[in-house]
Amino acid sequence: MVRAATPVVCLLSAILISSCGYGNLSAVGESLPRDQWRLLSLADYDYVIKRNCFCAPDYIRPLRVSVRGGNVQNAVYLKDSRAVSGRVLGSLRTVDEWFDYIERGRQMPFFRLEVEYDEKLGHPIRIFSDIRERVADDEQTVAITNLVAI
Repeated sequence: MVRAATPVVCLLSAILISSCGYGNLSAVGESLPRDQWRLLSLADYDYVIKRNCFCAPDYIRPLRVSVRGGNVQNAVYLKDSRAVSGRVLGSLRTVDEWFDYIERGRQMPFFRLEVEYDEKLGHPIRIFSDIRERVADDEQTVAITNLVAI
């Protein structure tokens, strides 16, 4: 005799299946992608960042960020290859620092935090954060694309 699965078994199965791929791991944490990223041991790489936030225009223009020796070395605007100002450069992060930002968001916790990860390299590719529920204009979406090891 075959019995129908109970609702609890169905719910647990759905949770396990949905957490197998990386995609959005905001509910299960980020240890798998971060471990995957660490295994690469990349200290020199470039990536493109695009922010969507209530920020000055220089912060939301797409940028190519250069990380050398595990530190943000420089960044240029994609459209014209013009170097960013020191103020904008100081706001940029390495991939490891983006992971730290995500971890701080989980610990505080941020009102809302959604993260998507690259399935091959493990780095975050989209981070949406809303730090405080009742504060206007503190939301930010960061897209990290075109990561290339140097």
